[in-house]
Amino acid sequence: MFLENNSFVVHDPIFPMYGNQGLDGICLAIQPADGDIGTIGQNFMTGYRTILVMLRECP
Repeated sequence: MFLENNSFVVHDPIFPMYGNQGLDGICLAIQPADGDIGTIGQNFMTGYRTILVMLRECP
């Protein structure tokens, strides 16, 4: 969760998450947008071949 009106500088668009058995997953960079939503920056993913699984928390 990011606070509003803060900067998030992206140096590498993919953040690997490792567990005891190795790579557990990845997190992709988020672009800011007006309102309370964000989007995954497609420009960050240029040149990558990926399979995306979108997960979000539901109330």
